[in-house]
Amino acid sequence: MPHEHEPWNDSLTVALQLIERLGERAVAASKVRLVETIAADDLPAAVFWRAVLRHCEQRAPSATPPLPGATAAGFGLESTG
Repeated sequence: MPHEHEPWNDSLTVALQLIERLGERAVAASKVRLVETIAADDLPAAVFWRAVLRHCEQRAPSATPPLPGATAAGFGLESTG
């Protein structure tokens, strides 16, 4: 039985690669990509990059924690799955 495609795993993989290559700068790089995808009105890509950003914020060395209550809800980017 084939495995279902799981975007959460993809976003984690990308985040871990960014952290490996960029260290603490991975958070900033993923924020830039998120903003670019929002500006391009590409909702699926924005949801993906928001997930990458969250993973980076949680795992990057010396990463500052997200602001309390800060969400992507204002952009309509909350994941439903």
